[in-house]
Amino acid sequence: LERNINLSPNICGNSDLIPCKSDSFNSVTLVASINYIEDKVGTVKECHRVLRKYGRLIITCTSSLGGWIHHLLRPNQPQGIGRRQMRSLVEKDGLFRLVYDRPFMLGLNRVYVFGKEELKAIKIESIRNILREEVSGHHEILPHKSAESI
Repeated sequence: LERNINLSPNICGNSDLIPCKSDSFNSVTLVASINYIEDKVGTVKECHRVLRKYGRLIITCTSSLGGWIHHLLRPNQPQGIGRRQMRSLVEKDGLFRLVYDRPFMLGLNRVYVFGKEELKAIKIESIRNILREEVSGHHEILPHKSAESI
């Protein structure tokens, strides 16, 4: 997008039909949106399609507790997504593997980092280095323990 000044840096469209070529991005970020997406499975598959080898899918969302509280205050809002439900959704069919998972905002929200299936062959330290490059300056979201202990 930086090379063509006529293109907008914003891409609008359906999350289950991203208007980009396959293997286009190093990371895809879904910030506070997956709770509202109707076709979550289709969205995850599309994210996998547009991610390059070793790509990362970064998701922030309302936790089960946060969603329950929010739903009490505003009944028309969707429920939160629990850790098991999120892993089941994103790791379905072996497309992604959980690399990092951490609560924030008093546990009312969570941040997840999933790696494309090729990440299985990389050591955890290498994943941390890849993420450090990606989030430059936001090292506080990086894990300090192995993914197996999550």
